[in-house]
Amino acid sequence: NRDVVAEIVQAILRETSVEEPDDILGYILDGGLLEDVSDVAAASLGHRDLSQQLAEHGLLPMYGMPTRQRYLYLDKPRDLGNVDDLTIDRDSEIAISEFAPGGSIIRDGRRHIPVGVVEYEVGAGGRPQAVPDPLGERCRLGTCLACWYTTLSPFDDDIICPECGEDRYVVTEMAEPLGYRTIYGWAPDYDGNDPWISGSGLARMTFDETAAPTPGPTLGNLATRGGKVQLIAANAGSEGDGFAFRATVPPGRWDGLMVQDAFDTAKGYTPSPWLPALDQSPEIAAVGSRKVTDALFLSAIDLPLEIDPYPGRIEARSAWLSAAYLFREAAWRVLEAAPEEFSAGFSPLATRLGIGGEIYLTDTLLNGAGYARYFKASQERLQELVNAVDERVTAYGRHIGPNGEPCRGSCYACLQDWSNSRLHPLLDWRLACDLAEILLGRAFAPHRWVDHATQAARAFAAGVPHWRDDLLAERPILRSERDNRVCVITHPLEATSDARRGQTLARVVAQAEAAEADVRFCSWFKLIRTPGQALIALDAVGDAGH
Repeated sequence: NRDVVAEIVQAILRETSVEEPDDILGYILDGGLLEDVSDVAAASLGHRDLSQQLAEHGLLPMYGMPTRQRYLYLDKPRDLGNVDDLTIDRDSEIAISEFAPGGSIIRDGRRHIPVGVVEYEVGAGGRPQAVPDPLGERCRLGTCLACWYTTLSPFDDDIICPECGEDRYVVTEMAEPLGYRTIYGWAPDYDGNDPWISGSGLARMTFDETAAPTPGPTLGNLATRGGKVQLIAANAGSEGDGFAFRATVPPGRWDGLMVQDAFDTAKGYTPSPWLPALDQSPEIAAVGSRKVTDALFLSAIDLPLEIDPYPGRIEARSAWLSAAYLFREAAWRVLEAAPEEFSAGFSPLATRLGIGGEIYLTDTLLNGAGYARYFKASQERLQELVNAVDERVTAYGRHIGPNGEPCRGSCYACLQDWSNSRLHPLLDWRLACDLAEILLGRAFAPHRWVDHATQAARAFAAGVPHWRDDLLAERPILRSERDNRVCVITHPLEATSDARRGQTLARVVAQAEAAEADVRFCSWFKLIRTPGQALIALDAVGDAGH
């Protein structure tokens, strides 16, 4: 009954920001919703709840809190309604690291070694039986290690990144396991030794090109868009080429699929575990996790000519990530939420200067909680975010790090927290402030941190006898004691090419070249974070200008 459906839709949408209820009504009544539900059901595994699948695919919310829990089975269950004593559970994104084959989990003083994947369903007589395909849904994942381009639709013949053109593009077969298993009946006492295991990479963002994020409000130089996206995390093993999953011989002797190399972790224990015969035709795949949620994208309408925004450079990648976390710090304060309600990152974006970046903020909650959508709703709400960003920029300039002064890169008083611990070596509050102000349309000031750059040059020269620090045209430089080389210390975002140098950098280069110096460039970021690589580049023959 159309009238009844219309009445229900109107009741649900009352006091919401939905502007076109007729679109939703038409989607329901004209069969669009039923068709999408059918597509999800057809693509999903039959033993899982449809409500869970609809939530995980971002189609409909789930009553209560949707869960992406995955079990690590320590033994075969006898009753699926009572598995607490036999399992350890984690969110699927954490499980792909902690439960990956070859790892080690400690429980009640015993070591349990994950060796494969398994999940159970109710079988004949109500007894648990292993599902036939515990690897779950598969997909092909294309990722670029330079610009961070990510797609779920890579072409088979792609060997270079279709976004930035670099040859650091990797295509991986990825599975989303339904559950994991250990060596049943075998768990030695924990002896304090822990094997090294591979973990998942940082979650990458992608979206369906047919349902790309839609434009939102602009404010000065800041442009926005938003919509549903997928966050993807994958663990391709210690060698980066995936795990080789094999069935036992004869089939079903052990429940699930095993990874033969995972049993190596059990070597050296007495008694040693018994290893079943395994099929010699494995399925090779990374283990991964996908999550559909809401995202807000933030980018610059225009970028100043004198910066180099390409995220393939470690300095620019640091700037994009740092600015993303600055915006996250501002966003959760506006909404009086908590930092963990947001995830932050960047994705590559074509600009007039080449490949740059686009910051994104996503809701942590599966299918979204409305946080990211809030700032896309109006220019007034976007202004709230911008005001909070300005407050963070001011606060970071005044913050006190562990040594009683503003920290050299990042600390727990500015950008760091537990959730971004793997990024701590990259995060830099100065770069976050500079890139944030560029996004907001303010002038780029490469000499803003000249004292910081001078200290970096002085500290570097103190450890390298054949280079000494100096000043030239009020910019810090390094002079070689061996020849006429001069290294200009640049801002990490500063472009150094002839056509795009800013006035202050061009003046330094002109004076150095007038003295017939061999001019090189190195950012203060590299002097501090990667001094060894900086020294190799400075001492290299024939690399002037790099």
